[in-house]
Amino acid sequence: MNILSTKRLGWLILTGLITFKSFAFTKEDIAFLANTIDLNPVNSSFSIPQNPPSNELRLLSQKYLSYFFYDIDFNLAKHYFYKFSVNQYEIAAQVFLLDSKFETIILSHGYLDHAGFNHLFIQFLLSQNYNVIVFDQPGHGLSSGVRSQIDSFSTYQIILLTTFNHFNAFFTQPIHVIGHSTGNVGIIDLLATQSTPWSGKTIMLAPLIRSKLWGTSKFFYKIGGWILPSIPRKFRNNSHNKAFKKWLKKEPFVIKKLSKNWVEAHHEWEKSIKKYGVYKQEFTIIQGQKDSIVDFKFNQNYLIEHFSNLNLIKIPEANHHLINESDTIRKQVFDTVLGVLQDNN
Repeated sequence: MNILSTKRLGWLILTGLITFKSFAFTKEDIAFLANTIDLNPVNSSFSIPQNPPSNELRLLSQKYLSYFFYDIDFNLAKHYFYKFSVNQYEIAAQVFLLDSKFETIILSHGYLDHAGFNHLFIQFLLSQNYNVIVFDQPGHGLSSGVRSQIDSFSTYQIILLTTFNHFNAFFTQPIHVIGHSTGNVGIIDLLATQSTPWSGKTIMLAPLIRSKLWGTSKFFYKIGGWILPSIPRKFRNNSHNKAFKKWLKKEPFVIKKLSKNWVEAHHEWEKSIKKYGVYKQEFTIIQGQKDSIVDFKFNQNYLIEHFSNLNLIKIPEANHHLINESDTIRKQVFDTVLGVLQDNN
């Protein structure tokens, strides 16, 4: 039961026919949709809703899905919004469900991104018969919080654990977790402070420890932040995919300012993890060797030093946004992820 056959998906990717939609999904739509999704109780678990959604939620959901996930056959993959509380935040999650008896993947996105950035990746994972859960980080996408801000990097771990706890009981097969960039912060903290609760694989795509412009970031943190609470975002070259780079400058959730608050939280976290010891948990890093966003050489060395059983896979020509790279590189990334997921060793 494939959403897209592997052969057809590969053909669409290689010919460039899977692209990024450009019709309108407005800020007003975002606000209405975010406020229309029901908030679930703190200790609840995900279940398939028994009552149909309101007309308002149904129409806004269709508009959202038509913009970000237009190539998925929702006659085969059922889609559900799910919202839950973590500290002061309301976190918006989405479930792409094939069958609760299939293996499931939780996706944790990076800074300035949101669930919609996983569009092509979710299509691929569904085609391989994995259910997918994706959530928006605080201050991003449909989740609450001041745009681009975070109270503490420790919140990323709490959100990841809470997401797992809300969905774990529903699925009978292993759950895997894949993070990208800042989306790996919670995973790293979990690996260093306790065992991961999921039984499946852990994959880090281009994990963040330090950014590429660490010196500039430190200046803003120590000096510039006293003057400016935020700075305009510079859209740096993060992929070889020209269509993606054009789209991210105008997509509906685009964040155009970088927050001093987030930079402060990042630096406090970077200082705190220097005291981490050496750990034996197993996980895989997939890292582009042309990454222009994170200091991948420093980050690789840090993780190798502190995690003795990690598996590092290098993608020579890949930039930072691995799942939105050019056709050939993206196929290599997807095939690499699939190989890790299906490796039974």
